[in-house]
Amino acid sequence: PAEGKCSIPPPPALKNVYFGIRHGHSVNNLEELISSSPPVGTSMHPLTEQGVNQAREAGRVLAEELRRLEETGKTRRVVAYTSDFVRAKQTAEESIATSGRAISLVARKELRERWFGELDNTIVSNYNLVWPCDMKDARSDSGYGCESVEEVVRRLQGMME
Repeated sequence: PAEGKCSIPPPPALKNVYFGIRHGHSVNNLEELISSSPPVGTSMHPLTEQGVNQAREAGRVLAEELRRLEETGKTRRVVAYTSDFVRAKQTAEESIATSGRAISLVARKELRERWFGELDNTIVSNYNLVWPCDMKDARSDSGYGCESVEEVVRRLQGMME
């Protein structure tokens, strides 16, 4: 593939409407730590107060977007999928509660944070060691045992099929 380009083809036309909500500010953000290890992420690093407020705001926006979709007749059922990381589940739970909707929540491992290998539990500025490598080769582990961009895409694509 061309420099940095992912060799995995895009999915066919999607049948559903998707909204993406990134997790709110969390303890590892406050500590400026990369947190991508499943044993840590699924048990530690909850949202901060700021993160809870961000999740609630996302819930208000989600409620408005769902109202707009309902006006067009495009909503049948709404399901929320989240990573099983604490910060992601908390964000989803707060967003759903604030939306005022009865939305079922499903935790999926496929939605976990990208694994950053040897850089896990180090300072967030170390992301800058990985991203230039990603731009050159989406299949690279960046020399630090990171999950490649292509591996992340494959993992997410498998969930959407």
